Amino acid sequence: AEMKRDVPRHPGHKLRFLDEAESEANTKAFVTFRLHGPDSEELERFGAEGVRLLEELPGLSSVTSPLEDGAQQVRVQLDSDLAQRLGITASNALQNISWALRGVQLPDYQEPGREIPLIIEYDDAEVAGLGTLRDLEVFTGDSTIPLSSFSDLSFGRSSRSIERRNGQASFTISARVDNPARQRELSDAGLAALQTIDLPRGYSVGEDDTIGARQAEEMKELMSA
Repeated sequence: AEMKRDVPRHPGHKLRFLDEAESEANTKAFVTFRLHGPDSEELERFGAEGVRLLEELPGLSSVTSPLEDGAQQVRVQLDSDLAQRLGITASNALQNISWALRGVQLPDYQEPGREIPLIIEYDDAEVAGLGTLRDLEVFTGDSTIPLSSFSDLSFGRSSRSIERRNGQASFTISARVDNPARQRELSDAGLAALQTIDLPRGYSVGEDDTIGARQAEEMKELMSA
């Protein structure tokens, strides 16, 4: 009540408060699943298969994943053995690619009362693109080596961000429950469907975020109390 009364309203901004009842109702309308694994690209492939399986499950709709808003991006896959022999690290290659595509941030120019950001980049006549990367020379400190000689360049759709914890990347899938009263049932059914994916060693379907796991944890805390 104090926040609703005292938080200032700014032009062009909408302020919205959610009470516990509304938040709980919204939670019961969705189920969440996670896949875990060491390689984010492989995880995306398994995640796409998981989305397909959940879309075929009666009772679930609006299945979404990080690939939904993933944009077409340039993929640079380094030949790690060849790059190592040439004395090039992934970090060094990334710095050169960043310079070619986005320019380099210089220290701000300061004058009384203001600071002016300075960036060195290509002009409008030299728009950087895939062709720029193919011809890009990577500086190793002693020499320059073409990026295309130790890497493969391509376009592909990918997540905008990668979540990683303890060396494991995660891929989150959400779905709307048509009937909130069946949330637990559909969560278990979705988990069973994802477990049919032939995952290699090191990859797994997370069970910590399922409805059953949360209810078991809540019951455990209740019994402890």
